[in-house]
Amino acid sequence: MLRAQAAGTARTDMSGDDLFGLMAALGWLVDLPSNAPRAAHLVQLITSAILTNPSSKDARKATR
Repeated sequence: MLRAQAAGTARTDMSGDDLFGLMAALGWLVDLPSNAPRAAHLVQLITSAILTNPSSKDARKATR
């Protein structure tokens, strides 16, 4: 997280705890049967909220 923030590719107002919380919540959400079909979309939403300039390449990496 710190390297991405220093490089200007991640939001500077997030902490490692924030990132961990988001990832834990995302993991829980995509594990619910009703959200499973939307997992890639949910990951892309979170990725775009964290990265300062997300590209489609970054979003694809996040969904793998």
